[in-house]
Amino acid sequence: MPSTILAPAMAHKADADETIDAVVRRNLERAGSSELRVKTYSGVYVKLGYAEYVARALRWTAYYRGAGLRPAARVAIILPHSFDAYAAYLGATLGGYVPVHMHFPSPRLSRSAYARAVGPMAKEAGVEIVMTYSDLVPLLRGCLSARGERSVPVVEAGTLALPDPASLDDHRAEPSDVAFLQLSSGTTGARKAVAVRQRAIVRHVAAYARRLSITAADRIVSWLPLYHDLGLVTSLWIPALERASLVAMSPFEWVRNPTSLLQAISRFRGTLCWMPNFAFMHLCKAARLLKDPGWDLSTIRGLVNGAEPVLESTRRRFVEAFAPYGLEPEALWTIYGMAEVILAATSGDAGHPPRADAVDPRAFAEEGRAVPGAPGAAARVNLSSGAPLDEVAIEVVGPDGRALPERRVGEIVIRSPYLVDGYLGGGAFEGGAIASGDLGYLADGHLFVTGRKKDVIILAGRNVLPEDIESLVNDVDGVIAGRVAALGVDDDDLGTERLLVIAETRVSSPAERERVRAEIDAAVRGSAEVGAGAVFLAPPGWLLKSPSGKLARRANLEKYLREIAPRPAGGAIAEPGAGDAPEARLRRVIASVLPAHHAARVERLTLDEKLLESGLFDSLSLVHLMVAIERAFGLDLPEHELLDVDHNFDRLGHLLAWLGRLAADRATSRAEASAPSPLPQEGVVTVRSFKAEAYLGSSRRHDLLILGSSRSMNLGSRVAAELGYRSFNFSVNRARAEDYHAALHRVLGAGKAELRRVLVGIDVDSLSNATPFPDPALAECAELRGCLDARDRRACEESGRSPDRFEHLLRRQRRESEAHRVFTYDPESGDQIFLNSNIHHTRQRTFMSRSPESYFNTLSLQLAGFTALHRPRLRYLRRVVSLCRARGIEVTCFLNPMHPRLVEFAVEHTTYAARRRELEAFFARRLPETPLVDCSVPSRFGGDDDDFEDAGHIMPYNADVLLRRLLRPSRLD
Repeated sequence: MPSTILAPAMAHKADADETIDAVVRRNLERAGSSELRVKTYSGVYVKLGYAEYVARALRWTAYYRGAGLRPAARVAIILPHSFDAYAAYLGATLGGYVPVHMHFPSPRLSRSAYARAVGPMAKEAGVEIVMTYSDLVPLLRGCLSARGERSVPVVEAGTLALPDPASLDDHRAEPSDVAFLQLSSGTTGARKAVAVRQRAIVRHVAAYARRLSITAADRIVSWLPLYHDLGLVTSLWIPALERASLVAMSPFEWVRNPTSLLQAISRFRGTLCWMPNFAFMHLCKAARLLKDPGWDLSTIRGLVNGAEPVLESTRRRFVEAFAPYGLEPEALWTIYGMAEVILAATSGDAGHPPRADAVDPRAFAEEGRAVPGAPGAAARVNLSSGAPLDEVAIEVVGPDGRALPERRVGEIVIRSPYLVDGYLGGGAFEGGAIASGDLGYLADGHLFVTGRKKDVIILAGRNVLPEDIESLVNDVDGVIAGRVAALGVDDDDLGTERLLVIAETRVSSPAERERVRAEIDAAVRGSAEVGAGAVFLAPPGWLLKSPSGKLARRANLEKYLREIAPRPAGGAIAEPGAGDAPEARLRRVIASVLPAHHAARVERLTLDEKLLESGLFDSLSLVHLMVAIERAFGLDLPEHELLDVDHNFDRLGHLLAWLGRLAADRATSRAEASAPSPLPQEGVVTVRSFKAEAYLGSSRRHDLLILGSSRSMNLGSRVAAELGYRSFNFSVNRARAEDYHAALHRVLGAGKAELRRVLVGIDVDSLSNATPFPDPALAECAELRGCLDARDRRACEESGRSPDRFEHLLRRQRRESEAHRVFTYDPESGDQIFLNSNIHHTRQRTFMSRSPESYFNTLSLQLAGFTALHRPRLRYLRRVVSLCRARGIEVTCFLNPMHPRLVEFAVEHTTYAARRRELEAFFARRLPETPLVDCSVPSRFGGDDDDFEDAGHIMPYNADVLLRRLLRPSRLD
């Protein structure tokens, strides 16, 4: 019997005739808050609340009105990642205009090619004004004025002084009004524009939100561009209509640094994220390059795979890669749809998890039947795309247009109340249905998408799906996963098609390349029972994808026939060899990651030519170049320096100099590693710092040692004495883990300690991997140099600095002239003593020298580039604990307090929260018997939010409360 899946109609959250402005108006009246965070190109997240976001959009509405646009005028938004890419679009809709997001060019796309593409798109969409950025203004003015019909204004958005917000009540839309235009992906043909009406987008978002149980408590994390339907709906319309919060980053940043997405999920506790299938594979590969990154993916309840066929192998690998970071397998969902139905036709969720269907491969290939495979037999595993949304019907039809029964493969037909009327310029959809051009089958209420109808390869009468071949080739060692195309090439002699496999690889040696070709052919023959008529091993970045990120098979076949098929065998690019001079080797590496026709251009590059402006690279090919350089030069490119693309990759000469420095550093490290470098015996190094001399000269037999930075200096001996301890505070300014280690060596080496307890105050920012190690300041401390490993000690000695670090800091403190800063140290206890104030041990606030807000920029700079905890510093922290345990000394570590407003800023605008979770995970994993007490804000230890000298330093009252908390074991909960 014919099979159709129809989801039942349900009571709608939004009325069928509601409009976008009505929903936004209601959202503004609702309690609670959501927010939009956009990561700027400087790496800082900037936040707008929902009301602020709408107000920004309404300022754009006022601008459009002031520009004299007619009602329903078409507005093209061609803006890179920014707040205004969102606000300019939403503002057009709220004002009764019709926006369309159009893609902006990548660095690799020539300006002339972009102009040829964007001109016809703007014409088809009937664009009446273009909002763009400065670099594109001349190009767009040229290509749009060349149409010869009318002048289309091209406005540089970044220079506008936007007027005050318009009123949301100035325009009330009708449900039948066109809300926006959306361009289809152009995977198999030219991009077409569709008009989405107000009622359709409101109803569709409401239905999809119901399926995924989206609420204002959700936090979406996204890198998707807004010109793609998946990015537009999930990153713009769901936050605007359902009030979910959004954390957004540039797609170019994600391509360059894929794991930045995982860092954002960890930092902002993301709950939802959408990506196409290739992005999951890209993340798996990127994650393998990092060790112990400290991600926390436990908050993700929905990681949605869509926009291209979803593969069970991708799902399996992703779960294996990220389950150790808290990702639940049930959180991986799927979606199927297209721009013509706004976004989703079917979807998985927590109640409809995607199903893996193992079917007989022969019946599937030869008969188009998805017959469940026999247990233990070879099977093709298909992954479902979920069940239909409310009121959506899915039907699978044969070549005659008649419905097929369950488990028969045919073309997917979608009947949806969210279906657009048709394409602009013609092509209406009759009967409320659209033939998708995709192949699939229905089983047990789920849709299984198996490929594109037009992409099927016919080999001697047998239908072969390119996705099957590509999945097999992805598993071949040496092939870049996700960068494979299986194509059918007409062969007149055979009267059929032959199979062409294009696979990107970084393998360079002829023998290895031959092995890869042989394994590709063997994999295809062994599993698909067909042979590859030709295998082309392409350099990374060779394959073309559509602007939506899908593999453009037709364009790749044309590229192959145009560039590769006619090329003689001797036209291949020479492989980079280890024996080349550095410049020659680098040129060969660059050529190896670019299409063959760029080889001559690479040879002509001068040392001063700007690589990023040469048109040779886009963001993805730049990533491939980084990996190729690591392999060819045998280097590990430091992650924090990779992010400085604008300098290190700016010119060929800069890149050569950088690689030369890294090679020299590697040689030095190897030489030091080969020499024995045990830690010095305790007490061998002369002690000259003030606190160390004070400790040695003290008559007390101290049994409590306090280690920390200036944030711990006020932990005093009076409270310690009340609790039965004789304390010495060895805290110094800007102390890091290596300082704690050195100080403990000094104390233990003196031979006069009777230590029972050691307290270690930790600043999260002091463990930054962005701070050079060893810090140049370390060279000022002769004592510290003696407690470093040989590699770290050598760096200090080579710096040529000799002044004692502690004495230098002490002299600087004594020079402070402000009344509230005049203090000294008690030589018996190391206590900080104020000489001119009666504030010691009182609760009354007499001053705060600087407001917490004045520290925001300083903290941002300190935490800039803080992407992971610094491993050498963690090593010194572990050694402090080990030294104590070996002597039976109880050790307690605690987070030094800061002002609550400063902590709140750090959590919202820096990587502080993620790095703190990393530190907690480090203690749980590496130091499980050592407590890490959370004293980050006064409320955590019973202190007073007002008792601060400044935002980073507590005063004596808070210090006393904190010390009592730490020294009373019953209160370390």
